Amino acid sequence: MSLVRATVRNGRWAVDVVDAAGVPRSLEARFAGNARLFDYPVDARKAWRLELDKSETAASPDERDQVRAFVTACISDPGKPHVAEAWSGPTFRQAAVLELLARGQPVFGAARLKILQRWRFAAASLIATATLLASAVRASFERSDSLPPGQPWVAIFGDDATRDRLLLRALAMAPGKGPLPVLLVGRPRAGIRAVRHQLQNFQDRSYLVCRPSGLLSLLGAIPSIMRALGQGVSELDSAVAQPSTKELAGIAFRVFSGYVAAQWQRRHASPSAVIYSQTGLADVSLLELEQQRLGATTMHLVHGVSLGRNFIGFSDVAIFQCRHDASWHALMGGYSRCTHAALAPTPHIAEGEGWLLMSNLIHTMNPEYLRRGAAPELELLSAVAACAKSEGMPASEVTWKPHPSFAGQPAAIRSEVLAHVDALGFRHWPQDTGIEHAKRFRVILSTRSTVLLDLLRMGKLGILVDLSTSPTDRTATSLMPLVARDQQQLLSCVGSTARTEFFHAAYLKAWQDIGPGRTDLSLDQILEFVGNDAGAAITRMQP
Repeated sequence: MSLVRATVRNGRWAVDVVDAAGVPRSLEARFAGNARLFDYPVDARKAWRLELDKSETAASPDERDQVRAFVTACISDPGKPHVAEAWSGPTFRQAAVLELLARGQPVFGAARLKILQRWRFAAASLIATATLLASAVRASFERSDSLPPGQPWVAIFGDDATRDRLLLRALAMAPGKGPLPVLLVGRPRAGIRAVRHQLQNFQDRSYLVCRPSGLLSLLGAIPSIMRALGQGVSELDSAVAQPSTKELAGIAFRVFSGYVAAQWQRRHASPSAVIYSQTGLADVSLLELEQQRLGATTMHLVHGVSLGRNFIGFSDVAIFQCRHDASWHALMGGYSRCTHAALAPTPHIAEGEGWLLMSNLIHTMNPEYLRRGAAPELELLSAVAACAKSEGMPASEVTWKPHPSFAGQPAAIRSEVLAHVDALGFRHWPQDTGIEHAKRFRVILSTRSTVLLDLLRMGKLGILVDLSTSPTDRTATSLMPLVARDQQQLLSCVGSTARTEFFHAAYLKAWQDIGPGRTDLSLDQILEFVGNDAGAAITRMQP
């Protein structure tokens, strides 16, 4: 923890970081302004603003409002020093300085900060350009297939990540044995040949795989990329939270890639519809906008429970995993139409043996993991161990299941967590075991995750364990009836699972409030959401 202090010296604001290890940060301060978090407009056509906005939201959902509230307090009463609590003092300080400058306030060190920003932007742009050139050269030498015009395509990332899972499941259910057109989007982590082989192993059929890139498309996109450089400098100056040089290079690469992909689409015949496994960032959004301009309908099969602004996309149709998310995003804007595939409640299964703890805290998308490493996971494990001891549940009857990405984390992190799990005496989730295995447990504890909806669909009610959940949190998981924010609440929630009638009523309430939808949609069923005869098109193309 750090303290950021702002004072006026000789007519200019001086913003300093004061170390304050151990200073408590109240829940109210941590989530200040969350109720207004979604009031800021997002425009897909402003590629840099789109990326920077999502970067700010993903890194710290409350950072924007905290900084603005802090600066407002400073300006309203410049005669006294002002202090704010922050997880990262340097980051908060920089954001406060930029916000003061944006409001016309003189600040010490402003010129140096601007120079540093320019150097960082130049370095990030050079890295992105080199990566883009290498990617375009690689794409030009790959054996890319020609995708049939006027027919539906699917667009995946091909990195074997969670975001592709629902669309891959839909591909597996496609009728016939004819070739399926696949657009390979995002950063090229795997070659076309490898992705084609991966798809064929997933389902024994043929696929037409193409990457929207190449040297000719890059050359055609140069004017757009040059204009984007000037826009990037301007948008970076007004950003509240400044990304690191590495993050900025990734943003620049996605912006540049988006213009290259759009240029590629202009050079090729357009599909009738494109189903995406994930949208919302510049590389895909700029491609989508071009496809929409050419007459195609774009669709987003949302892979998980929405966390808010970082799930905003610009597809014509977005199919969410639950009614709550569809209604929420209809208010946020972005997608032209938000919907979900309604599902009747699954009969509740209350019985079972032992406890299951499912955690996604060791994940690069978790800001607490980026700030504190393994500490949040260790604290969660210890809290569950203490609860099990109080309830007379042997540690050997508690099973721990981490997020699949845990296997890819640094060895030191994995060793630390695994050693703690073993020291507590917990069991490990059996490898290569599907989520259906969770049915056998009586008590299921989970951090905020899509898995809570998966449990509902199979008839199980999980207990949300989230020590940082905000009272103003709007996510679907915040509507879970059993939520533990401290040790006492955890004991109470676990105890309530033994009250059969209460437990059953809580399950029905969760289903009513969240409205889980189907996730086993076929390509035909997905295309039916377009509202025309596109659904029949995917069948016609299968011999």
